[in-house]
Amino acid sequence: MKSRLKKKYLVQLVTIVLGSMCAITAHTAPSVITNGVDTSATIDDAGYFSATGSFGLSFMDKEFVNLGIFASNWSLNANGLSAGIANEDDGSNPFASTTITDIDGSVLVTSSPGSDWSIVERVTIPSSGHVAVQIQLTNNTGATATNVEWGVGIDPDQGQG
Repeated sequence: MKSRLKKKYLVQLVTIVLGSMCAITAHTAPSVITNGVDTSATIDDAGYFSATGSFGLSFMDKEFVNLGIFASNWSLNANGLSAGIANEDDGSNPFASTTITDIDGSVLVTSSPGSDWSIVERVTIPSSGHVAVQIQLTNNTGATATNVEWGVGIDPDQGQG
C-alpha cells in the first residue's frame, strides 16, 4: 500500500513539474493589454511594443507605433557599458524574458534566471489613453553597479491610422 501511495504522489509531482515547465517555456507570443474601451497595446516577450499584431499602441482606433518606420526598444547601461539592448527591429531579447498576462489585466515581463541582470516589467492601462510601464532591475553580478541607465525608445507615428 505504501509503495502505491508513493508512486501515485510521484506521478502527480512529475505531472505538476512538467506542466509548470510547459507553462513557463511555451509562451513565445506577444501579450495584449486593453482597457476594453479605447486603449490597447501589444507587448513582446522582450518587453517592447510588438509589431506582430494589428496594433502596437492604439488609442481610439488610432495606431501610434506600428505605422511608418516602426521602432520600439529598450537599453540598459551600467558601469559605462551596455548591459543589454532589446530591439524590435532585430527581435533581440538579451535576458530571455517572457510575458504573462496577469489576473488583473496587466502584462508582466520577467527575465529568465541566470543572467547578470534581472528585469521585472509591469505594463498597465491606468486610465483611458495612458499606458504605464513600471520596471524593476536587479543586479545579479555580485559587484557594485554605477551609472545605471534604463532607456526606452519608440517612434510614435502620431495616430496616422
